[in-house]
Amino acid sequence: MKRSNLMIVAIAAASLAGCELTDENTVSIPDLSATLANQTGQDGRACVDKGDIRGFGALNDRALFVDTMGDGYFVMTTLWSCYSLDTAFQVGFDSRSYQICGGRSDKILTSDEKCLVKQVFKFDDRKAAHQAVDKAELEREQLKKAAEQKQTNKPEHTNQSA
Repeated sequence: MKRSNLMIVAIAAASLAGCELTDENTVSIPDLSATLANQTGQDGRACVDKGDIRGFGALNDRALFVDTMGDGYFVMTTLWSCYSLDTAFQVGFDSRSYQICGGRSDKILTSDEKCLVKQVFKFDDRKAAHQAVDKAELEREQLKKAAEQKQTNKPEHTNQSA
């Protein structure tokens, strides 16, 4: 029994010997939240008073622009994809307090889903928020292209067994 287990391990080790397992094979592109946090210097824990919310607009299934009465303009990101977010005609908010904040258990509610808020970023106005998101998306796109370029320029691994 022990001998057969050793044989299996030896065969597995020999077959893996020709493979190179490095972190270079996996490229991690930061999500919108991480990119915005890095770009703005904010920690994503801003809060919005629910009663001050005037309107919203979805960027995609993971981000929501929120307009408030005189207190700025916010970008909320969700922890996971919220598939009904970008088609919702109305949204609600669920919180243990009168505010929706990043880094807590607050939720964006659509008719189909409850979406956990990951981070909230505050901006002076709509233009600043949209510019920051556009810049973050561009940065992410450039990182994706660089990763794809790196993969296409990578020499193919050939197994040279005798």
